[in-house]
Amino acid sequence: MEGVIFDTLKKFSFNPQIIESDKSHLIIGLTILAKPSSKMEKISPGPNGEMVVHTKAKPVDGAANIGIVKLLSKVFGLPQNNIAFKSGEKSKIKKLILTFIFSDTKDESFFKGKFISSYGKKK
Repeated sequence: MEGVIFDTLKKFSFNPQIIESDKSHLIIGLTILAKPSSKMEKISPGPNGEMVVHTKAKPVDGAANIGIVKLLSKVFGLPQNNIAFKSGEKSKIKKLILTFIFSDTKDESFFKGKFISSYGKKK
């Protein structure tokens, strides 16, 4: 079961991996290329399907990782604790796990809408 969020990420050239999926939740893995100390906070597709995350935070004492989580939380409409590092916390290439939990008010269309309004409208 792929779903709306997965299909939307694929449409925008990101390469998500489904870890677990059912009617109540979706867990996906994303490869992130971190660009700390950027002038602007934004995301863009990388050449190999990774999500390039530009954050103003500096790569000092985990500040860039916190900046990445905050930005992705805003882009996807997820609580920050639903975004976890699988690997690469001290590397520019990171593997993140995003957990989407569905309810009556927050279904897949809600999360897709958040992503489209944050990122997709620029396309």
